[in-house]
Amino acid sequence: RANVAAQASSQSERKAKKRDAEQAERAVHEAERAVEDLKRQLADTALYDGSSGGARRAGELQKQLAASERLLDAAMERWAATERG
Repeated sequence: RANVAAQASSQSERKAKKRDAEQAERAVHEAERAVEDLKRQLADTALYDGSSGGARRAGELQKQLAASERLLDAAMERWAATERG
């Protein structure tokens, strides 16, 4: 009985680790999409029309990009940690 319980526990742990790794991978992909979207917005030449509104918007996007890149880095570290063990 102890062996059956140990096997069930081990299987449950493997499933939890797999689920954690899959969630971490999804978080990385979502963060990558956010970073790419912000970069695309920042690359739009219409943003740089010389207006104060455009400059303000570009500044906001830069802040969002920096925050999104930090989230991406953290997500990648978490994913790597789930893959290691």
